[in-house]
Amino acid sequence: MARLSRRLTMCFVMGWMLLTMSGCGSSNQRVSTENDSLRRDNLELKREIDRLHGSVKAQADKLQSLESSKTPPADPDAQIPQVTYVKFGRYSTALDQNNDGHDDIIRLYVLTLDQRKRFLPIAGQVVAQVDHVVAGQNPVTLATQQFDAKAVDAAYRSQFTGTHYTFDIPLPKGDAIKNIKQLTVSLQLTDLQVGTKFNEQIVLPLKP
Repeated sequence: MARLSRRLTMCFVMGWMLLTMSGCGSSNQRVSTENDSLRRDNLELKREIDRLHGSVKAQADKLQSLESSKTPPADPDAQIPQVTYVKFGRYSTALDQNNDGHDDIIRLYVLTLDQRKRFLPIAGQVVAQVDHVVAGQNPVTLATQQFDAKAVDAAYRSQFTGTHYTFDIPLPKGDAIKNIKQLTVSLQLTDLQVGTKFNEQIVLPLKP
């Protein structure tokens, strides 16, 4: 009986060990399967993150390229406004500022217009000259005045008389303009952005 009991005990122990080993193998297999699944998930997540980073970088590069470009995309229907025409405003005249009965300045109202005849401010320089012109004789220059870019900018006006530039040219006094009935005023305006020069003339009546 003791020998049989020992055999049964040994069989039970061996059976338990085999069962335990079988359970450990199944558990190890499950762990290995779960690890493989996690590795696949991590790999897919890494690929997705890399793809998103690449897309974001491409968009950022495109935006930077657009912002750093100095020349906008060409539009065949777009016309960039630029000064193409200069004319005197209708209020250009000679004035008696001190009320002594004699005109003492020429006041010019100057319009700088774009290709659609709309007023367009300009960065420019102006040279104005006042002449007494008599047929058959050489012109006599009575006054000249230069306006640099700062003075031109300061001459900008937007009033009831419209948007324009106002330039005043002082006239000489006394015999220099005695008995003169009209003056010829020449104006040259230089567009400093493109270098274009505009030349205009106007004849104004004078109260001597």
